[in-house]
Amino acid sequence: MLGARKLRELSADDVDRWLADRAGHVSTRTPQELRSIFKLAITRAQACDKVRRNVVLLCELPKGRPGRPSKSLTLAQAEAVLTAAEQAKPWLSAYVALSLLTGARLEELRGLAWSHVVAYDKARQEWRPALEAGWEHEDFAVYVWRSVSAVGDTKTPKSRRTLQLPRRCVRRSGII
Repeated sequence: MLGARKLRELSADDVDRWLADRAGHVSTRTPQELRSIFKLAITRAQACDKVRRNVVLLCELPKGRPGRPSKSLTLAQAEAVLTAAEQAKPWLSAYVALSLLTGARLEELRGLAWSHVVAYDKARQEWRPALEAGWEHEDFAVYVWRSVSAVGDTKTPKSRRTLQLPRRCVRRSGII
């Protein structure tokens, strides 16, 4: 979009025009990310003595188009869903509580099994599988290490995480 211009010939006005053009088509976050990437690239060019100054540092960040409205539940709506889920089967109630209270994605939750639930054993000072450690512990967590989708597991080693379970999740699942 900036053409075949050499970096050393690039001006702050060129970058301002480029960012303003992009901002007319995307939300504000995209020009922020573009500016950041461009700034890093020119900083690297500076380190290699390809340019004398980073013109991106002189540029203003334009506002993009407004983003889409949030589709998140309000607190009252989430409470109503949790209350309604209490009347459902225990597995469904646990599924709803986990999804709302941990922020885990639905495809992550579909891949969970009881073997992914761990309890903190204070006596041993370690997390242990809840099926072995028992259910009389205070702290529980769930390994979100898999994600089930139509194309198989989508989790990378870096995206695997362990989420401590809120007390409300543990109560809803019937553990305690």
